[in-house]
Amino acid sequence: MDIATTSRAYFAMPSPSPDEKISLQASNTVYTYHCLCSHLLLATTTPLPSLPTRRHSHDAAHIMPLPPPVPVARKNSTDNSATTHDHYGLLLSTRQERQAEIITSDSGFEKRYLQRCGRCDLVVAILRRSHRKAR
Repeated sequence: MDIATTSRAYFAMPSPSPDEKISLQASNTVYTYHCLCSHLLLATTTPLPSLPTRRHSHDAAHIMPLPPPVPVARKNSTDNSATTHDHYGLLLSTRQERQAEIITSDSGFEKRYLQRCGRCDLVVAILRRSHRKAR
């Protein structure tokens, strides 16, 4: 079999326009963020600068919605429907502090759960509620 004769149809196809290339790249893009120690921490479909930030806070932190914990699938479950979302973000290789920190400010109290890098223990995220599994 001659590769030149079998691949002619493929090479005869028109290449996508620059606009089509950009839309294809944007739809499949996953942004990854690393700790200072180069450990992978976050994968998201939305870049951090485009996420909203906390307005009335000293840290002006980015607000990223996290997905709910995945329910355990049952053996006889036949629901294979996939849901599509505009945004998806996932914390990777982090560990959550067991005890919450209580922060006081002029506007009241805030309960925070610190997320630390799994390698160097640097605080990399703050959760407003615990995502730990109940035991």
